[in-house]
Amino acid sequence: MAGAITQADALAGSALNAYKAYDYESAQKYARAAYDGLVSAASSINVQLSPAAYQAIRRNPADINQALRDHIATQIGDNHDEMTGTFTSTMHGLLQPTTPLAVKLTHPKGTALR
Repeated sequence: MAGAITQADALAGSALNAYKAYDYESAQKYARAAYDGLVSAASSINVQLSPAAYQAIRRNPADINQALRDHIATQIGDNHDEMTGTFTSTMHGLLQPTTPLAVKLTHPKGTALR
């Protein structure tokens, strides 16, 4: 087990060095070999790595958006009929401004920008 982890670590280091040297093909091969070695080591001690991890799956953005809309609908209860109509002063207490609004704007004394 320790030997497999040490070998995977060495392969990962080689992958990083190849990546830094812009040798992407070799970097990919070393990284894949390191990953496969770790998966094999984990399997040998009956530790299953989840292929369904969020980062491991390429998901369709449309599916995620639909799932998000469905979740919002179940949590908030997005009912169109309840969200239509007109506002009346009895429905919501309208706040009056605490300071008077300007009725007329005064002309500036100068136009120089600073």
